[in-house]
Amino acid sequence: MSIQDGRQGYLTRILPRVGHPTNVVDLGLIRALNERCLDLLVQLAVSEHASVPTAISSNRDLWRVFDASVRERAARHPVLLMDINFADSAWWRCVADGRLVEERSSVTGSLPFGMAGELMRETVTLAWIIARADEGLATILCGMAPPVARIFSSFSSPDVERLSARHHGHLRLRFDDHPSYWRMYLKIAGCKSSTASLSLDTFVESCQ
Repeated sequence: MSIQDGRQGYLTRILPRVGHPTNVVDLGLIRALNERCLDLLVQLAVSEHASVPTAISSNRDLWRVFDASVRERAARHPVLLMDINFADSAWWRCVADGRLVEERSSVTGSLPFGMAGELMRETVTLAWIIARADEGLATILCGMAPPVARIFSSFSSPDVERLSARHHGHLRLRFDDHPSYWRMYLKIAGCKSSTASLSLDTFVESCQ
């Protein structure tokens, strides 16, 4: 299945449910997107791409042995693995108001342009769904600052499309500036024990 087919299938599953926000905070949706992100990140690690997130360049030995079963286990991590300046309230206020924001074109460690474009729409859409359902959960599952969660919950469907098209240069791997966290994450996910997946409490504590 192509990346495009995967994206369309993912959106087909989640978009019809936007009208029922109390029913859409489903960790299965996060796991599905996380697994697709991990699939692409493994491809990036193997490709020897010149510019990759630090979490990949510092841990290529682990990414390269991240097979399908390990990726499926790692995707059970109960929070979104992608980030779009979710902690930056000032940046999102500018975006929401339609003001110009600095666009990143070739920042070291950013995701390759094509990959960012593929993942941006799904990430924004899922973050929007979660924020509309419960702003508090958006702060936990997506790492949004509370003001950002409020901004997201006010967006319309056309806003989501506009944001996805204009700002995918800002899509990053969550906690890319903490490669030691990612090394721990990859090692735990690589364990064969059924209890090896990271818990939400472990994740939150490791990021404080």
